Amino acid sequence: MVSAAGFGLLAGFLLVWRRRQAPVGPLTAACLITALWCLGQPALINDGAPSLAPTVLLDMLRAGAWLWFAGSLLPPSGIWLEGRLFRVAAIGLPLVVSAAVLFGPAIAGIDPAGVQQLFVYGSLAIAVTGLVMLEQAYRNAPTESRWGMKLLVIAAGAVFAYDLFLFSHALLFGAISIEKWVMRGPANLLVIPLLVIGARRYQPMDLEVFVSRHVVFFSATLVGAGLYLVMMALAGYYLRAIGGEWGPFLQAAFLVGAMILLAVVLLSGDVRGRMRVFLAKHFYANKYDYRDQWLGLTRVLADDAGGQTLARRAMRAVASIAGCSGGALWMYDPRGGSNGRPAEYQLIDHWNLDERSEAIVAENPFIAWLNERQWVINTEDVRQRPEVYGTLALPDWLAGFGNSQLILPLLAEGRLCGLMILREPKLGPRLDYEDIDLLKTAGSQLAAVLRQYQADQLLSEGRQFEAYNRLTAFLMHDLKNLIAQQSLVVRNAARHKHDPEFVDDAIETIDNSVKRMERLLEQLRQGRLSGTPERVNLARVVADAVSRHSGGRPLPELGGLDDLYVRADPEALTSVVGHVIRNAQQACDAECGRVTVSVIGAGDRAGVQIEDNGVGMDAAFIQDRLFQPFDTTKGSQGMGIGAYQVREFVEQAGGQVHVQSAPGQGTVFRLCFPSLDVRGQVAAATEFDESHERKLSDGIA
Repeated sequence: MVSAAGFGLLAGFLLVWRRRQAPVGPLTAACLITALWCLGQPALINDGAPSLAPTVLLDMLRAGAWLWFAGSLLPPSGIWLEGRLFRVAAIGLPLVVSAAVLFGPAIAGIDPAGVQQLFVYGSLAIAVTGLVMLEQAYRNAPTESRWGMKLLVIAAGAVFAYDLFLFSHALLFGAISIEKWVMRGPANLLVIPLLVIGARRYQPMDLEVFVSRHVVFFSATLVGAGLYLVMMALAGYYLRAIGGEWGPFLQAAFLVGAMILLAVVLLSGDVRGRMRVFLAKHFYANKYDYRDQWLGLTRVLADDAGGQTLARRAMRAVASIAGCSGGALWMYDPRGGSNGRPAEYQLIDHWNLDERSEAIVAENPFIAWLNERQWVINTEDVRQRPEVYGTLALPDWLAGFGNSQLILPLLAEGRLCGLMILREPKLGPRLDYEDIDLLKTAGSQLAAVLRQYQADQLLSEGRQFEAYNRLTAFLMHDLKNLIAQQSLVVRNAARHKHDPEFVDDAIETIDNSVKRMERLLEQLRQGRLSGTPERVNLARVVADAVSRHSGGRPLPELGGLDDLYVRADPEALTSVVGHVIRNAQQACDAECGRVTVSVIGAGDRAGVQIEDNGVGMDAAFIQDRLFQPFDTTKGSQGMGIGAYQVREFVEQAGGQVHVQSAPGQGTVFRLCFPSLDVRGQVAAATEFDESHERKLSDGIA
């Protein structure tokens, strides 16, 4: 019954999971008929002997099915004797034997003993014919096909070989052995695993039956453990038989020791790793389940729940493939090779290591060899076959990684961007092509991920420096303005130090400078350039800015000062207006120049207008250079960030900067902001008609 179930399940798999174009019909028929044959055997045996006529018919049907399968393995041949004769024999021999046994007594008067002899001779002929057909199929198959069909030939050959043994024994002793006849079913059952694996390997069949590697591994573990326990039980009974009085004690002690040994072996990571390699090598066309490997790699890289670094997760991902227990990772330092620093690979992280090496210089012979060859290396193989690796010299510090190490180059764009060294790999000294392909592909993926991580880190660092440099530049610009005010006081002190009004103005200027520097220091500690925005009266801001720059020539004049309000940092707004006033003064002639500062407003907009009759600017300069940071026309006296700072401040406050100028005709700067009403709220937007636009552009309050 077990044999019938096994062949029935295999026939079902072949029917359901086969590809339509795969020629598995003969094998399916052979398995299905064998299952029926196994079911019919118990019913055909009466009083210990099989019933002859039904037995012959069922046996010949089974024999014909296996002959047909053997014939299907034969390659196409133009020679009649090598091709068609065997295929005709697959049908003809069972028919001839069946006819001789069934009709021989009636036609030729053959007695029952003679009929049984005919059945034995015919069955022997069928077994020999089947073995010859299989031998011819394997011998004449293309070399590249033999690996795939080998297990099928062995399985079918085992079926015919047992029949040859059974009927040879019957011919020798003059009768069929009932014990050996009954064992045909269990003996045939043993070939089912070979048929499954062979059907999957054999390219013309290409059976789509998949058995999980985990299922195979655990099944193999259970079968191995069962066989081990059976062997130990037999040994225990043997000890009990020869041990006399001590027999039971020896048996019990031996069985307990065997169980402990089995538990130790099954819990050994090395044994499990070697068993997986053995199963992958001998039971699968591909050593690895690449889908499972790739999903596992992605899962480990993405799992940062444990707080592990990306480098450590990368090492764990490769270690799960190679069965390693620790390692270290180096990445090329993109900042090396400049400013006198050597190009080198920096140690990023290490895992389960007591000893670790630091940076590796890129010109190291070990690195140069890896960069040139780009091989995945097991150092144990290097020590066993140094001639294969040529000039490769392993560094002494690799001893800190254990007895053997796996060296994986991380390649990107054809060059070595990183290096991973893992300890005690379980893949064996010699890596095959599947090991190398999988590890190199994983290494390339990890190289891309780690390089992107490096780039993100450098970008984040660059942004921090950019923010720091920007803050420093603005701070230096404001300090420069404060120094200019102090210098003006010092230059005029010799002439006016006895003038009480000058002394009062100087003290007021110094007091103002001190307060501004205190605010700058506070902003620097807080990491920002401006204070808290509040409701600001533009007229007061303009008056304060004009007062601060009244020491320059020409003296700035006040225009219309309507009480209009905006939301901004008052000190920063005063500094911005003052900067535009100072630029206007520098653009004008000190004697005949004119600078006018006014407050303008129209609708929901309010702003400050600074107008001068200086040298002016052309349109190209305004568009391309005026607001470009660090671009200045003042040589070493300017920093080129004043106008940029003005525009940044106004835009952050929700406003806009408008500039009108022409060479020789002066310049008009307008700083426009959203206007606030008397309650400090943004004024309701009104439709800007042409008159409003004209008022704003003309600077009319």
